[in-house]
Amino acid sequence: MKLSIIVADNSVAKNEVGYVGLDLSTCSIPANVWALQWDGIKGHIEYQGQGVNTEIDELPNWAEAAEIKWQAAKDSFDALKEAEENATPVAEAFWDNYPVANIQSVDKILLKTYPGVTNVRGADPVTNVVKSVQTTLVAPGATALASLETLLNECKALGLPVTSDAFAQDTPQSFKDYMVGLGYTIYSGVNALGQSYEKVYYPWSDDLAAKKADQDVNIAREASLAEGVDWNGSNWQIDLNSRNNVMNQLTAITSGVYTDATVTWRNTANVDVELTVDEFKELAGAVNAKVEEIYLASFAAKA
Repeated sequence: MKLSIIVADNSVAKNEVGYVGLDLSTCSIPANVWALQWDGIKGHIEYQGQGVNTEIDELPNWAEAAEIKWQAAKDSFDALKEAEENATPVAEAFWDNYPVANIQSVDKILLKTYPGVTNVRGADPVTNVVKSVQTTLVAPGATALASLETLLNECKALGLPVTSDAFAQDTPQSFKDYMVGLGYTIYSGVNALGQSYEKVYYPWSDDLAAKKADQDVNIAREASLAEGVDWNGSNWQIDLNSRNNVMNQLTAITSGVYTDATVTWRNTANVDVELTVDEFKELAGAVNAKVEEIYLASFAAKA
């Protein structure tokens, strides 16, 4: 095994796994020792204020005592990690007020850059259902604070609530006050390990609900457009670019610019289909009719 002991830092690393701040006061380490390095077979001891090291081919008793301290720290860390992994998620009441988020809306935010701010999908810890955009990291400084305001405004426009993970213990009160000033609510709780924590959430409201409903309709409309239109035994794309291409070809035909007897057009399956000019006009009509049907349905849903 490899062992590294840095007395000044009260740190011990074994096989490159280290812990800092250990209580080495009971290990009987000589007062003039600065550090010990051991590669598994041999090593050396470094001294305070001295340039000459002592080469060793076996660990001194005090190093073995320090290794015992390392093992105790590892056992404690492993036990805490296991407890966290097996802990039952703590219910936080505000999640119950949030509907299931539109993943498209959440990912639209996650694809954007907010300098100094890191965001992820925010899931209800009990149900694991995505319901918000969750901020997990905020850098110090005015840039990150401005990003938080921009983030909130853009999420509100999409009907998305915003939450945070648990604050670090040393989070300044001024930051909490800033978040409250933006409209967030402070949540205080106790996790499954009995540890107190604070976080923020943006409360669900009628305004968010209205924005979400509008966004839901838009997303459903885009999904319907992505399904294309079935005509003459094939499915044809009707997204905006495809519609423009169809209309441009139709204009060329009706204006006399395009004079061929047939039109070769590619269907959704990426198969080129040869159509007569009259058949292409029928396709253009089918595209227009389907798009109109989809938009009228979305308008009715928003009414």
